[in-house]
Amino acid sequence: MFVIFDSTSFDIIRFLFITKDQKKEYLVTAKNREMLEHFSLALSKENKSLDDITGIAVLVAKGSFTSTRIAVTIANTLHYAKKIPVMGVLDCNDVSFDDLDTKFKQSKDTYLHPIYSGEPNIN
Repeated sequence: MFVIFDSTSFDIIRFLFITKDQKKEYLVTAKNREMLEHFSLALSKENKSLDDITGIAVLVAKGSFTSTRIAVTIANTLHYAKKIPVMGVLDCNDVSFDDLDTKFKQSKDTYLHPIYSGEPNIN
């Protein structure tokens, strides 16, 4: 199963769980700092564990600096701890299992480097 983290909308966290047979969306209104908690809840609702994940993609180059940074940090941490491959994607609406499978097979075993939509806005 592949997972896509989409944190591009303000105060909305979206996960896509993609298998060969289906694409399921988990959507929650929450702050980006709650992403890890909601990812854990989404896995529980799907009766899945981290061992079921064969790749994590993060939607990059859109959304806020902080949301992108949090999503990339979670993905990279899971890559480090569980050896789950990670990569960035620019669009997640038309992506298929086969597309992701091909891209993950071609990717190297490296960490994801974030691509931001703009500069951080630190007040």
